[in-house]
Formats: sequence, C-alpha cells, structure tokens
Amino acid sequence: MSYLTEELFGNVETFLEEHLTEYESVEEAVAAYMNLYNEQNQKKRQGQAGFMELSDLLEELAYEREDTRRLQLAQQILERDKENIDAKIAQLEVESVNQLEVLSQLKEFESQERKKWLKGERSGWVNFKERPYMRLKNRLAFQYFNQKMYPQALKHFEELYRMNPSDNLGSRYMMMVLYCFLYQWDKAVKFANQKEHKEDAEMIGKLLVLAIITERSLDAQHLFKKMIDLDENFLAALDFSRDVKSARTMFSISKEGYFEVSSLSLFDGLEEFLFGTEIVFEWLRKHYEEYYQAEFELHTERNPLFAGLPSGAVESLLEEGLIRPEDFQSFKKKDLLALQGIGKVSVERLIANGVQLKED
Repeated sequence: MSYLTEELFGNVETFLEEHLTEYESVEEAVAAYMNLYNEQNQKKRQGQAGFMELSDLLEELAYEREDTRRLQLAQQILERDKENIDAKIAQLEVESVNQLEVLSQLKEFESQERKKWLKGERSGWVNFKERPYMRLKNRLAFQYFNQKMYPQALKHFEELYRMNPSDNLGSRYMMMVLYCFLYQWDKAVKFANQKEHKEDAEMIGKLLVLAIITERSLDAQHLFKKMIDLDENFLAALDFSRDVKSARTMFSISKEGYFEVSSLSLFDGLEEFLFGTEIVFEWLRKHYEEYYQAEFELHTERNPLFAGLPSGAVESLLEEGLIRPEDFQSFKKKDLLALQGIGKVSVERLIANGVQLKED
C-alpha cells in the first residue's frame, strides 16, 4: 500500500473518531471527509505549484538509496511532520558516524515509540497508526541481524510476528533464517509446521538448509522431496547452478533483478550457508543429480516395477506412461491385457512388483 493511501486511511480514522457523532452513518461521515480532502487538494494544486505532498515525499524516501537525497527528503518531511518515524530513521542512518551509533539511537527510539504503542489499540498492521512503529522495530531487528547479533534480532522479529500475525513485513522468513543461524531445529520445525506455513516453499526451503547443516539426513531428504512438490522451479535453480561459483553468480544477478531465478529467493538470508561453505550446496546438487537419475531409470527397463517383464511389455507400459504404482490405479486386468505385449504372466509379474489394479 502506498504512503498516500496509508496516510489517507489514517486521516479517515482520525476524522471518524472526532466527528462520527455528527453524521447519521459511517458512510456519510467518510463521504464528508473525502469531500473535504478533495477540496484541500484542489486548493493546494491551485495555490502551490510544485508543492510536494507529504505522502509523495514519503513514497520517494522509501525507494531512494542516495544518502544526500534521502537526507533532503527526511528534512522536508520533518518540516511538515516533526514526529514522522520513517523520516527520523532515514535522518539517523544518514547522519550517524558509525553503526554503533545507529544501533544505540534506534534502540532508544524504539523504546520511546513502544511506550506510545502500548497505550494504543495494538491491533496490528490493519491500524495505519501502528505501521510506522512496526517499520521502526523491523529496522532495528535488521540492524541487529546485519551486525550478527542474532539473538537480539530474533527477539524483535518474533515480537513483530506476534504483533501482526498477517506478517506484512515478512518477519516469519527472518525468524526461520535466524533459527538456522542459531541452530534451533525444534523451534524451526514447530514454526514451519504451523498450518499457515506448511505449504510455504520459502519456509520449507530454509528448514531444508537447517536440516542439512545439522546433519539430519532423513529429514533433509523428506524436505527435499517436499520442495520439488511445492516449487516446480526448485530443481531448475539447481540445474543452473552447477558449482558454488555459478550459484553465487546466479543468486547475485537474480537479486539485482537482471535475471530472475525465483527459486533462489527461497534461500534469501542464508547466503552464508550456501556460498560461505560448500556443504549445503553440494548436498543439494548431489540429491538433484540422484533425483534425475532415479527419474531417468523409471523410464527404462531398470524400473523396479518392470522386473521380470519381457521388453515388449515394458515398451507398451512406457508408451502408456505407466511407470509408477499409482499410475495403474484406474486400470483393471482386462485393460492391461488389451495392451500390446501384455499377457497374463506380465500382469501377474506387475502385481508381484507392487501394482494394485481395480477390481474387474
């Protein structure tokens, strides 16, 4: 949501709190505010050519990366709104001498704003007035993370998630990253197994990395197979990345947006494990190659399902795409016997090899 929309909704809420009793319904009050809002905007456009709205300045600040311009924007915003949290953060980051100063001031700032937040509604992201504080807390958490102060970072990300379970700031992913850095397997499993996370490929991908680095072989194999089911591009990313060097290159250009390999984003935050050592990457490549070798063999006479079958029967089954036990679930004996090269002996052999057919 843009800062303009966020500001607008926040102003509507304030207007309703102060004037709702003056109108017969909420709809009438909102309509009255929008008329007032439009009149004010028209006057600004007519009388202040070139005037930048506060929301415009905030929008530009959110995407600006050049320090001089960020400081200019922050100062302009603070001239209009001296308590604006986003502008204060930007000013702090640009003007601070070192990272220790940034951290110290962010901590103090967060502590002050938390006291105000505790006195409010505490309803999460849906309350527009709470969003600046949540962005501040998120920034402090990342400051801790970037300085490798992982327990402190995790504390703030966990608090953010509790404050806002809809998780508009993506705290859940950083929690999983930090469970990896802190080797907290039990916490990670419990979190990833929550109903809302079970089918989230990015959560499972991070849990897979943790399983590998904590040498939980069976868990890692299970999670690897689950990743294949959850994300069709997962194997393609591994195919592109034939060694650590090429993987690092692919990850970098994907992050920069020059060439998108969506599955690599599953490992955001875990670059240190992927590229700082070779263990995780080599494990992934090894199982990638084994997976494709196993897939390849399913399409040949080496498929265990075809053991003892004549070559003519194997060819017919391959032509029909019958390579796994579940592929036969809709077949009856007479259906198989209708295939070229399949006789009663071949059907009996298939059943002995694990095929279950429908009753005639």
